Parts: sequence; C-alpha cells; structure tokens
Amino acid sequence: MLGTTKRIVLFSIDWQSWDLQHIKEISRHLTIVCRDKCTVRHQMFNGIYKSPYRDKEHLIPQKQCDDFFEYLNNEARVSDWRDDYCVEVCDGWHWDARIRFSDNTVKHTEGTVEAPPYGREIASLILALAEYSKQPRLFR
Repeated sequence: MLGTTKRIVLFSIDWQSWDLQHIKEISRHLTIVCRDKCTVRHQMFNGIYKSPYRDKEHLIPQKQCDDFFEYLNNEARVSDWRDDYCVEVCDGWHWDARIRFSDNTVKHTEGTVEAPPYGREIASLILALAEYSKQPRLFR
C-alpha cells in the first residue's frame, strides 16, 4: 500500500557481561518488548545452562505499550541508529539491540560500554513497563 510506514512491532536488547565472574552469576539479560502482545519479557542467564535461569513475561497496559513504541519511532528514531556503537574495551559489557518492523525486516545495532542515542531514556521506559524481581541490564 502506498503511504504505509513500517511500524516497530518488537524491540529487544541482549546484554552480556564480559567481566570475569563466577559461573553461577547472571551474565546475560535478554529483554523483549512485543507490541502485538503488549508484553515485556525478561530472561536471565548464568554460565551453567543454555536455557534461561529466570524467565518472566509481564503484561503491559495498551496505552503504555503504544506510547513506548511511538517514543522509539518518533523521538528516539531507533530506525536511524548506526549499526555499531562499539568502543574497544578489554572487559565490561556488550549489548545487541534488534528492532523488528511490521514488514518483518530487522534492524540490528550493537555496542559496548556506551548507549546509543536516547539509550538511557529507552532504558528508563523499559524499566517502568513492569515490576521486575531483578531489573534488566540494558545499555549499561
């Protein structure tokens, strides 16, 4: 259809620690916000299992979900992010953001110790979407 713009339908951040740590410590957080289901899913992984150590999906009120995705599209303009925000480091962390659009295309962006534009604001919005037993690690 002419004039139809792509909508963001899913936003995920896969955060991984590159620090030395005990195998039982949480070393990876995967956070997925889904527009169609109005959910935020937070998975935590340790070094022992390939499946999540903790996995919790939270329902989000429709308006809050819509507002979040409108912010991603109109304010943060995540579709314009560069592909790479990596800074050379020996340790620290790495994040990988994936943005899925209504036409099933995916924008992939990654970084290390620095957040992308509006990254702190997006992280604050994600943290406000649900009451987490342990807060997700996102761009920090």
